[in-house]
Amino acid sequence: MTELQKEFKKILANIEKHLSNEQDVEYVKEQFFKAYTLFLDEVDELQQSTNKRIDAIAVKHQVVEAKLAQMESALEHIQKEIYDEDEYDADIICPYCSAEFTIEASGEEQESIVCPACNNEIDLEWHDETHHDYDEDDDM
Repeated sequence: MTELQKEFKKILANIEKHLSNEQDVEYVKEQFFKAYTLFLDEVDELQQSTNKRIDAIAVKHQVVEAKLAQMESALEHIQKEIYDEDEYDADIICPYCSAEFTIEASGEEQESIVCPACNNEIDLEWHDETHHDYDEDDDM
């Protein structure tokens, strides 16, 4: 039995003690029970309304979490593309035998490589792709 039910029974017992007329006791009990029922109905409606709001917030939270996960994934992809020094392929033409071959390059640039065709050591010069070295007169 809940505390509310215990208190309700105590109040009814006190009413019976203090009223001598049985009709008055029954009338007060009926009115008290009506008030009690109205109160519980109101509490139930508030609880249902609160549950609906909580459910709506939970759905919105799931949508936000999904969007956040998509954004984090996109940011990780962008970061990988921009900052990570992943391996890439570099095409080499041997200056000794004109053999063409591809090497896997990484963030750590090699200073030289051996040509697989003629076994000569080739000094490698890496250039930043964003800078172009040329004379302004070459454009004309």
